Amino acid sequence: IQEGTDTELIDDDPERTINTVCHTCNNTWMSRLEEKNIPAIGDMLENKSTVIDEGRQRLLTEWAVKTAMVMDSIRDRHGEEKFYTRDECVATRLSQEIPKGTRIWIGALTESHLGAFGTDFTILGRDRTRIGTGIANTAVVGHFAVQVVTIHVNPDDSAHDISEVQPKQGGWDNMLIQLY
Repeated sequence: IQEGTDTELIDDDPERTINTVCHTCNNTWMSRLEEKNIPAIGDMLENKSTVIDEGRQRLLTEWAVKTAMVMDSIRDRHGEEKFYTRDECVATRLSQEIPKGTRIWIGALTESHLGAFGTDFTILGRDRTRIGTGIANTAVVGHFAVQVVTIHVNPDDSAHDISEVQPKQGGWDNMLIQLY
């Protein structure tokens, strides 16, 4: 665990209990979503090939967004402010709605890893003024990697043309599959 440039804390236990999800959500819709994704994610984390049809793609998308929201909820920030709004979280729970401005990619790693990483970023307009914020959450389990990027544009700046979020240049487009 490392926040910014703070000292890294290494914990041998990959299981961590968090208190940001209520008992009902954890044991109902979230649990069902995990169960439905076990076949695909299980194959991918063991570096086995798997078919990702439209139904599985949608399930992986919902799982990735749920996971990104949980990752966001456990990150320390100033105050209690989280990136994903309560409305976005509730819409995901009630109707599996994916937040506007979200893109999701999956990929395979040659070596097995375990990690979760979150990065906040600022979106600047052409005149270099702040017009929005974003978050990139990456989870790596075994050989499977998933990244969820969501942007929020300030309401007053919604007229700005913000290009679709894409991976950095340098071959990533050949190594990643965009789910959403």
